[in-house]
Amino acid sequence: MSLHEPHRWRILFSDESDGAGNMALDEAISESVAAGLSPPTLRLYTWNPPTISFGCSQHIESEIDVDACQRDGIGLARRISGGRAVLHSQELTYSVFAKPNDHRAFSGSINDTYEAISRGLVKGLLRSGVDAELYRGEVGAQILAQTSAPCFASTSRSEVVLQGRKLVGSAQRRTADVVLQHGSILLGRDHLRIIDYMRVTESVRLRLKRYMEDNTISLQQTDWDEARSKKLPERLRQGFAEVFEIDLEWDSQSDFERDRAISLVSTRYGLKSWTLKTHGSPKVAAGV
Repeated sequence: MSLHEPHRWRILFSDESDGAGNMALDEAISESVAAGLSPPTLRLYTWNPPTISFGCSQHIESEIDVDACQRDGIGLARRISGGRAVLHSQELTYSVFAKPNDHRAFSGSINDTYEAISRGLVKGLLRSGVDAELYRGEVGAQILAQTSAPCFASTSRSEVVLQGRKLVGSAQRRTADVVLQHGSILLGRDHLRIIDYMRVTESVRLRLKRYMEDNTISLQQTDWDEARSKKLPERLRQGFAEVFEIDLEWDSQSDFERDRAISLVSTRYGLKSWTLKTHGSPKVAAGV
């Protein structure tokens, strides 16, 4: 049984961190929420340096030029969720954590949860003056058959789009005890740089670049400015509180979460040997 009121959640904003720190803290919060030590949580954060994250079942060295990433100062991080590779830079990243019995949105199917979280994102973006909406089309481009296609080379149902183009990419991990979904809200166009590090032929590289340029969009391609960027976390808080009908209050990570994340960095996420090794296939939503 949870130690927290079912409709009282917390929201965290974490200072920018490297890939190991960000993914370790996501796992630490997931464990804490699963154990009932922390309430359902919405976390917002950024990355430094730019980092390519990839799903737990991806064989990264066959898809990404690891040496080129190291040469250019691009970090590498393995997610505990599944899905495809993402270059995290010029974005606001979100994570949502809840037990299945914390809210009806998490007790249904993967797609039900995915859509509910997307609605929270859309509502927050609308409050920021962004005409975002849920994608209702189908993926049909032949290029997406490429196993090494990155996250933003496809758009799935109920993902968040703007002007018909993908604005947010997400991945989900579910266990019997907790649901974790995290994803990228594009502020700028740096996500396109992942194409430069992919192990694909030049013809596929050009097709991927063209596809992603045509089918993704960042907030900076609109009338977005720094003042609105600073207000985005609060607007997202308001949007999630409205959609989920919850009290969502600003808070900070617990001592357990901080200490557990430090331990996970030293034993897993900070180790190249662990990062480059595949770790099975979780139950995940479509999207990333």
